[in-house]
Amino acid sequence: MGFMDMARDFVAGLPEGLQGLGVLLVAAIPMVEGEGAAVIGVLLKINPWIVVPAAVLGNVIAVALLIWAADGTRQTVRRRRIAPASDASDVAATASVRGGETEREARMRERFDRWGVPGVSLLGPWLMVPGHVSGPAMVGFGAERGAVMLWQAVSIVLYTALGAAVAYGIGSGTGLLTA
Repeated sequence: MGFMDMARDFVAGLPEGLQGLGVLLVAAIPMVEGEGAAVIGVLLKINPWIVVPAAVLGNVIAVALLIWAADGTRQTVRRRRIAPASDASDVAATASVRGGETEREARMRERFDRWGVPGVSLLGPWLMVPGHVSGPAMVGFGAERGAVMLWQAVSIVLYTALGAAVAYGIGSGTGLLTA
């Protein structure tokens, strides 16, 4: 049984009145995100007017918490680096910010440098980089927390609505994908 199947079974196993809450909780899971939760909810025949806001809210809350945590961590690290160094070797040791990057972090930084916050937020899902990863990474690279939150929220709303619309088209048999 796959991960998405488990998420679907979780939502389907809830009483009808709590399935919207189930969609909200599933949307907070990395790699399911808002769009996956919206697809699950719509295919389970939950009202799309409940599914989309619940999926957006669940995903936005999770991403916001991670972004705020990353920003707090970044500020703490910066304060410690700015603290007076006892000798020149301490300054040299903290001077290289990019020194310990992994290959994945280097690719993420390269995309961030090329596309900026709006580009990474809007293109990230196409490149299989979830907001749970890209949002905190951008803050870690020095982007302003508010801008990252704004563009992540825009991306979450767009992709969740798109996922729900496609699922509705597939599920209804008379929707978007049938002509």
